[in-house]
Amino acid sequence: MSWDLAHDFFRASSELFDSLHEILTRIYVTNDQRPALPPAVFVNTVVELENKLAQWESRLPSALRVPVDDAGDLFCFASHFLKQRYVDNV
Repeated sequence: MSWDLAHDFFRASSELFDSLHEILTRIYVTNDQRPALPPAVFVNTVVELENKLAQWESRLPSALRVPVDDAGDLFCFASHFLKQRYVDNV
């Protein structure tokens, strides 16, 4: 894996973890100080977070996107790894 691609992979992974943290704290974490969101606010929050994830995916370098017909190499593995993280959080 080239240095630039490794850097892109690390950056994309870090951005994704930031998004995951935001999803967890804004949607799933509730307590006495932060009660559950009202339905309208919840829907708006989900749409906002989905848009952020879509923007993240659109900024991925082509080498980290899931190729349609290529399989077996390291870049394909890295792209599937990032895509699976994204899909698991949509």
